Amino acid sequence: MLPEQMPTKENFISYRRASNANEDIEALIAVEQSVAGQSTYSPMLTREEWVEELKNNEIFFIQSDNGEVVGNIDLHKDGSSGTLDGLVVMPKFQGRGFARKALEHALNTTLAECATINLFVHPNGPARKLYESLGFVISQELENYFGDGEPRLEMVLKR
Repeated sequence: MLPEQMPTKENFISYRRASNANEDIEALIAVEQSVAGQSTYSPMLTREEWVEELKNNEIFFIQSDNGEVVGNIDLHKDGSSGTLDGLVVMPKFQGRGFARKALEHALNTTLAECATINLFVHPNGPARKLYESLGFVISQELENYFGDGEPRLEMVLKR
């Protein structure tokens, strides 16, 4: 588990655990709004969704070296199983390695003791290549998994 304010920096990224404070929830919604409307991602856009998510998951802001929020990562751990419930990098910061660094860090810290890690991804989304490059494999194809009319792949990493 990561501490509330994680001082660790890996190259150009730092992480800060999100809380249910108004400013954190507003920042989470802003990140999600930046990718809303894309068929490859189903964003959480309400305060109620985030309050509930924060009760059950560990959510971290992904920050640039100057502390600017560039995205978030949403993790759930249940014994030896983990789930990547969300990984979002705002469009203006995509393609710079933020998602890879954040996921690698999560796999080596918060999810380090998990024997199995699951996630769901759009089959045509750019994140699929990232997950495959880190060892995730497709376990099943699902139609309309999030109720948004779009297909998803369930991917699993077994260690």
